[in-house]
Amino acid sequence: MTVIYLASTSSVKRRNFAELLEPHGYAVENLELRTQEVQAIDVRVVSRRKAEEAARLSDSRPVLVDDTGLELPDLMDAPGALLKPILNHGGVALLDRMTRSFQVDGQCRARYVCALTMADDDRVIEAAGSWDGLLDFSGKAGEVSADVRDCSSLFRTEPGRPTLTEQAAVQGSAAYLHRARAVQNLLRNLAQVV
Repeated sequence: MTVIYLASTSSVKRRNFAELLEPHGYAVENLELRTQEVQAIDVRVVSRRKAEEAARLSDSRPVLVDDTGLELPDLMDAPGALLKPILNHGGVALLDRMTRSFQVDGQCRARYVCALTMADDDRVIEAAGSWDGLLDFSGKAGEVSADVRDCSSLFRTEPGRPTLTEQAAVQGSAAYLHRARAVQNLLRNLAQVV
């Protein structure tokens, strides 16, 4: 198996990427690097800048970096890559407040996006995947709080469909369709770098 070095400290991401890449002949190993925190709404910009820095710090090994975000079309695709700081500041309750003016029946349009960048000293390969759906704040009063720091329990592809959290309990990493789509797009060009 060819090794891909994932620049992430997240065990969930490592497991997701291992499940998605190993059937295609790629082993995933964590590579813990301290990179600058890039502040941008566009996950593609964040992923590329982090990958370029990670490649410089990784002794020329091909490094995979991902960035995931949540785009709200009614907020001009914000918060995007800034989702984590928003959730850390006020949890999903803050997202609920930010979106109330355009919620319909406690729901608003949303898109999970994942940008992947594989980089080494010479090349950069980018891929992205997205998943359109909605954030469903209705009937979740107990979960819409400042303590909940993840939107997965609110994200649905359609009203009444299972949430991402519910789908992940059954499907595992395949439920994270935005990430799976990004990996599929990356696999098309991966041989150029590895």
